[in-house]
Amino acid sequence: MKRKTLLLSRTSPNNNEIWYTTIDNQALMSNEGAIFDKDEDNALISNTYENGQGVLIYEKDIVKIKICFFENCEKLESIFLPDCIEVVDNASFHNCINLISVRFPNYVKVDDPVAFAGCTNLKKVYINNLENWCGLRVDPFRDVEEGGDLYIYGEKLQELKVPLNVKYIGQTAFHRLNGLTSVTISDNVETIGYNAFANCINLQNVTIDATNIGIQSFSGCSELTNVMFGDNVEIIGHCAFSNCNKLQHITTPKSVKQIVYGAFMSCDNLQSITIKNGKIDGSVFNSCHNLTNVTLEDGVTSIGNGVFLGCSGLTNVTIPNTVTTIGKNVFFDCENLTQIVIPSGVTSIGGNICASCGHQLKSIIVSEGNTVYDSRENCNAIIETATNTLIASCSNTTIPYGVEIIGDYAFGKCDGIRNDIIIPETVKTIGEQAFWDCNFTHITIPDSVTTIGVAAFEETELESVTIGSGVTTISNSVFHSSKLTAVTIPDNVKTLGNHAFAQTNCRTITIGSGVTSIGNYVLYNIPSLTEIYCKIIEPLDIPEGNIVISSDYLSTCKLYVPTQSVEAYKNHSYWGQFETIEGYEFNV
Repeated sequence: MKRKTLLLSRTSPNNNEIWYTTIDNQALMSNEGAIFDKDEDNALISNTYENGQGVLIYEKDIVKIKICFFENCEKLESIFLPDCIEVVDNASFHNCINLISVRFPNYVKVDDPVAFAGCTNLKKVYINNLENWCGLRVDPFRDVEEGGDLYIYGEKLQELKVPLNVKYIGQTAFHRLNGLTSVTISDNVETIGYNAFANCINLQNVTIDATNIGIQSFSGCSELTNVMFGDNVEIIGHCAFSNCNKLQHITTPKSVKQIVYGAFMSCDNLQSITIKNGKIDGSVFNSCHNLTNVTLEDGVTSIGNGVFLGCSGLTNVTIPNTVTTIGKNVFFDCENLTQIVIPSGVTSIGGNICASCGHQLKSIIVSEGNTVYDSRENCNAIIETATNTLIASCSNTTIPYGVEIIGDYAFGKCDGIRNDIIIPETVKTIGEQAFWDCNFTHITIPDSVTTIGVAAFEETELESVTIGSGVTTISNSVFHSSKLTAVTIPDNVKTLGNHAFAQTNCRTITIGSGVTSIGNYVLYNIPSLTEIYCKIIEPLDIPEGNIVISSDYLSTCKLYVPTQSVEAYKNHSYWGQFETIEGYEFNV
């Protein structure tokens, strides 16, 4: 016989009653952790189950569902709470794995998004007071993979108009609602809480005029196609609309003061945006692969780190004159971007702003009148004027005479550079990863250069290099994973950093006589290496546990040392491991 449904068969419980059903049609028994039958403040008088419905009767009116009240009640299927209840406390229904439906009191307070943690089969929540529900910090469907539905006066909530008296929408209040298709939020709402409407997978239309749109408030709404912002919106929060993959167009009003980190991140079908005002924080449009039309109006003041990172469909962006700050990695991996123009008002630019932009990026221009940066001599680069530091490049970049520093990541992953780069003799410093993953095959480091940063030429197509007389240190990973086939380390170099030439294609390496320190894994994993010419007279001690060359190649790679030093090398604890050590007359 079909069991009666609790929520349809009764009107409402008395203030000292809780109605329920179980999956086995038996009275509810408390499992480990549950206290519904052990409440010292309000004794349970009876627990009966008749005609497909259970009733818990307490000595006094029930005003609070305490911590872990029904925890681990695995047989609990549905529950009807009386309207006198004021508070549902932490983990009240924790791990009620067969709980399907809950009827909430009209004026209850819930300030615990894990009250229903582990309720993996919860499908329906019934309420009669939408205004009260909007203010709750509750998340009944948090662990329900397919989500659930909210019912108001017995009707499934599909089109939500937030009541005018509501000023705050609570954290996760409408999280994972399957039936919700549209939301209208007026300017009476000041703040929308964390995850308030996240993962509402059938939500299509949102009209919103709240002052502050909170963290991830609409994240993962995969069917969302239309968002209309009112003129009261000031803040669009962290990842507020991230992963809304059907959004195609966004326009923000002049009232917006800040678009926070990742607000529209990974909206994969977003095609056009118009931003009229405010700060654009980091990664706001990160990985919006189909974004092609960007309009930034006067009023936008800053563009944060990685804002357009990975926007591979982007071909052009006009930066307005009101922008003063551009963060790092802003256009990283925008492989179809063709031009960047830096306006005269920009006073701060982060590193690596256009790395990995590919061969399409052919023009970088700094507007005349900019007092901090320039692109002198039509060099197609950004140079920090006061320090003569080249900080960004493209496939047509030349390094002008007068540049003293090639900044960190300045040419990093600029795979559009096909011709060999000429470094002028004014350059003193090459920064970290300055030429990382570039395609040129030869470089001459002039005598003026005294410092080469970590991984400066790592993963390049570099086949040959000439190292100038000013360099004393080859830093960690400088030529790691490049295509070098032969290297001569001049006598002026004193230090070889960790992994300096590891995983290259070198067949021969000459180590200069001035080297006094050799780091770990300097020549590691070079199968092609057959000859090392070491000009150092006294064998250098290698710290215990360190490796210069892979042990597999000690038998196939010949070590040539000064003739007078052969025996010293053969008797050395590390160098003596080479199977072949021969003398060589080096030219002084």
